[in-house]
Amino acid sequence: MIDLAQQLARAIESQHPTAYCWGCWAQQLDTEQVVIREAAQQVLIDHPEKFALARRACTGCGQTEALLVFTRGEPSGSSVGKERKRLLIVDDELDLLDILREHFAYRYEVDTADSGSAAMNRFSERRPDAVFLDIAMPGISGVDVLKVLQQTDSTVPIIMVTANADSATAEECLKSGAFSWVPKPVNLVYMDHLAALATERTPPEKPMRSPGPT
Repeated sequence: MIDLAQQLARAIESQHPTAYCWGCWAQQLDTEQVVIREAAQQVLIDHPEKFALARRACTGCGQTEALLVFTRGEPSGSSVGKERKRLLIVDDELDLLDILREHFAYRYEVDTADSGSAAMNRFSERRPDAVFLDIAMPGISGVDVLKVLQQTDSTVPIIMVTANADSATAEECLKSGAFSWVPKPVNLVYMDHLAALATERTPPEKPMRSPGPT
């Protein structure tokens, strides 16, 4: 499995910026989809600074799903002289919220919210370039907030943060439109690269609506 993971990592990096689904990778590497998924998990464990799971259209078949992509292995550079991108970070753990705010503040404009309703208000008032959204929150869950934000403006990448290691939860969020996901306890380097990947993409033009009632 380690050999296949290394082979998959080299292939993804060499073919960047193209990205392929599990089925297309299985055909290219002459193996089964389930084996490719296991190899992809190993790649993420071994190289969180270089690879991320993100919702993209497969270059091979055109199907949109969670794909393993190369993130260039380095976070965005200094924001001096550039327009700073805006992040919205949503979590009911106030200590973690403070840590993430401080961590990202040197490169991004950072807004925070400690509940689902506050997140929808912030999203409406100051449209972010990307969102980190906790799944397990009291009141309105992150999954429900994701659906509202997607209806409001589906061009904004939303990265789910979850303490649940079950891949089914991540798949549900990705199917609902999430850009990617990150597990708790959070890896700040991994979050750096996901933020860069999300904010550097060029979203399609789509009409934007105000969130529903909170």
